Amino acid sequence: MKPTQLQFRFGQNKIYTFDAHLSMLVWIFIFLAFPLFAVIKENIFPIYYFWDANTIETFMMRNNPLIMFDSYASTAAFFNVFNVSRDSVIFPIVSSLIIIANFYFILKKSEAEKITLLEFLVYLYCMLLSIVYMTLLSKDFVVLLFIIPFLPLSKKGVAGLIFWSLLALFYAIYFRSYWFILLGMFWFFYIALGIFRRPIVILLLGFFILFCLAVVFKVGMGIDVDNFRNIVNETRLENANENARTMIVSIIPGGGLIISWLNVCLTWVFMMVPIPLLVSFSPFYIIISFFIMLLWYKFWRSVKIEMINQGDKQLRAIIALIISFTAVQSIFEPDYGSYVRHLSPFYPLFFYALFASYRTVKEVE
Repeated sequence: MKPTQLQFRFGQNKIYTFDAHLSMLVWIFIFLAFPLFAVIKENIFPIYYFWDANTIETFMMRNNPLIMFDSYASTAAFFNVFNVSRDSVIFPIVSSLIIIANFYFILKKSEAEKITLLEFLVYLYCMLLSIVYMTLLSKDFVVLLFIIPFLPLSKKGVAGLIFWSLLALFYAIYFRSYWFILLGMFWFFYIALGIFRRPIVILLLGFFILFCLAVVFKVGMGIDVDNFRNIVNETRLENANENARTMIVSIIPGGGLIISWLNVCLTWVFMMVPIPLLVSFSPFYIIISFFIMLLWYKFWRSVKIEMINQGDKQLRAIIALIISFTAVQSIFEPDYGSYVRHLSPFYPLFFYALFASYRTVKEVE
C-alpha cells in the first residue's frame, strides 16, 4: 500500500516532497513511537488528565452490567467484559494501534496523496491527543468504536446511515443520552447540506437549532439551556478543581431563554476560535488554540467546497456529524479540556473531510 507522501513548502516556490520510501519510514516510526508514548503518558502529563479513568475503575469494582443512561457504569461494564485493568500495559498498546491505524486508513480512504508540513503537524497533534485520552479506561475509546464504522456505512448512503443511527441509539440509551439530540441534529444537517450552497447558512441553522433546544429546555424542563454546564462549573469552583482553569464561562451575564441561548451560540463559536484561551496568554493554551483554529479553518474550507459541488454524500454525512456533535458540545461541555477530549474520536473524520475535499476540487478541475 502506497503511503501518503509528506510535502514541505519553504517560501513560495521551494517544495520538498518525501518519496514513498522515506514517507513509509516516517509512518513506521509513528506506528512504533506512539504505542510507547501510550504506555508512559501518565508519567508525562498531569494526573488530572486521567481522573476519568480512576472513576471508571471504581465503577468496575461493582461488576454491574450495562445500565441505561449511566455512562460510567456502562463503560465500566464494557471494560470488564474484556478484562481490562487500570494498570494494564497491553491495552494502551492495542488501543494506540487501533487509533493510529484509524488515522492512517482515513488518509487512504480520502485518497490523500500528499500532506503538507502544517497539515501533518495538526494531524500529529490530533493523534497525540487521541493517544493521551483514549489509551486507558476511557469513555471516549468506546465512542471511537461507534465512530469507526461511520465511514464505511456512510458510503452505502441513507441505508448505511440508518443502520449507524441504530448503533448510535444503542449508545445513547446505555452511555450518553445527549446522543439522542446528536442524532436529530445529524439528520437535520445532512438534509440541509444537500439543499444549501453556503456555509454561513449552515452556521445560522446551527444557531436556530440551538434556539429550538433552548425553548425545549425552558418549556419542557424549566431550566436554561446552559444549566448543566453552570452547575458543573459551580461545583468545580467550590472544590478548586484543576479543570476550572479552562472552564467555559457565560460571556453574557444573567439567565433566561435568550441570554442562555446567546451564551451557547458564543460557546460554539469559541470552540472553533478559542478566544478565551488566547487571552489567557499562556504559551501552552496559545499553541493548543492555534491547532484548534487551523483544524476548524481547514474543516470549513472543506464544507464550502462540498456545498458548492454537492458531489460526495459520504463527505456530506461526515460534515453533518462533526457539526452536530460540536453544536451539542456547546450545550454540555464544562471546559475546553473536556471539549478537546470528547472530540478526540472525531479527529480522523476532520482529516477525511479535508482531503476528500481536495479530491473533489481535483475531479472538478
